[in-house]
Amino acid sequence: MDYHLTEVCPKRNYKCKICGEEGTYAEMTGAHAKLCNMAILQCTNTGCTKTMKHQEEVEDHVANDCEHALLPCKYEIIGCGTKMKKQDMAAHIENNKQLHLDMAVNTTLHLKKKIDRAAKRQSVQQPPPFKMTRFQEYKEKNRKFICQSSHTISNGYHIALTVHANGRDKFEGTHISVCVTLLKGNLDESCDRDHDYDYSLRNITVTLLNQLEDEKHYSSAFKTPPGISCGRTDFIPLSELGYNPPHNRQYLKDDTLYFRVEVEVVNKKPWLV
Repeated sequence: MDYHLTEVCPKRNYKCKICGEEGTYAEMTGAHAKLCNMAILQCTNTGCTKTMKHQEEVEDHVANDCEHALLPCKYEIIGCGTKMKKQDMAAHIENNKQLHLDMAVNTTLHLKKKIDRAAKRQSVQQPPPFKMTRFQEYKEKNRKFICQSSHTISNGYHIALTVHANGRDKFEGTHISVCVTLLKGNLDESCDRDHDYDYSLRNITVTLLNQLEDEKHYSSAFKTPPGISCGRTDFIPLSELGYNPPHNRQYLKDDTLYFRVEVEVVNKKPWLV
């Protein structure tokens, strides 16, 4: 009890070490410490020697007046990462006009690209992406995921995406492997043969979508000889799928991947169309 009364209790008697005024420990180290008329406080910014009497004055000085305050460049919003003392800001702005102008141009171009992409998505109806759920299950069991598009791409044809979650051939265990196949539509009367399709795949782009923002998607484009099926066994390393904070990128989220497939379909017999 004696230890509590003399060393711990916030209501124990305590004398201000600066002015000698007495009160409870809580009062003297709290409100009084900020208002003590005899206190001499110095600005906390490196290089500043200004002294003040009250903590409120110090806080106001540091926040609004101190020329030694460390501040970010006023053009931080467009990419300038320089920090400097307040007194050096004017010289920095004057000496880096071209740098800041280039940053402004690059930022404007970047925003324009984002606006153009958004406008394109609104004006052109894109097919929905392929959604692969239970990725870890497919990977651990070394199974392949197959999904057929719900929309037709040419004369009733569909495309199917096959994903080997754990890779295949020499890339098994290190990469995801993908394959795109051209399929006949069930109701397309022009597709009346089982193997000799009138159309073939040529240029294919498979894109793995970043689930954090509409940027930094992973795409692989490949040209193929005439045929109805092709792919890449080394599409993307498994190590690249997780969360990447510096790049704000995450392909695998909630055990799910999203793929978008773009294909150029070539008619083998254009004179019959």
